[in-house]
Amino acid sequence: QILIFVITGLVIKIPLNGMFIASVLTLYFLYVVARFAAVRLSFPDFSIKEDLFATLITPKGVTSTVLVLALSTLNIPLLGTMLNYSLAVLILSIIVATVAIKINHEPAPRVLMQPGSSR
Repeated sequence: QILIFVITGLVIKIPLNGMFIASVLTLYFLYVVARFAAVRLSFPDFSIKEDLFATLITPKGVTSTVLVLALSTLNIPLLGTMLNYSLAVLILSIIVATVAIKINHEPAPRVLMQPGSSR
């Protein structure tokens, strides 16, 4: 997985200007709103905290990264711009999901194993 992300980073150069970052944040915000609505409709018994957690937790996106990398080899006009946005939103979602997991992680209680116990 790490190799896929490294190769993708070498092939696709994401512009880091203000307009691009603002556009990515807007796209990500719209994605989160749509995902929140889908979670809310799918799981009506969830609390708001559970809804937010389910909204922010997204798959790590290795498959999406491979698709972006494969599409980068095609010579289609404006495809590079779309791939830049796709990769930037993917990276942002990975960062947000990681932070959400770290914030909401409640460690399982430790059970001390006694010698000779049946556990």
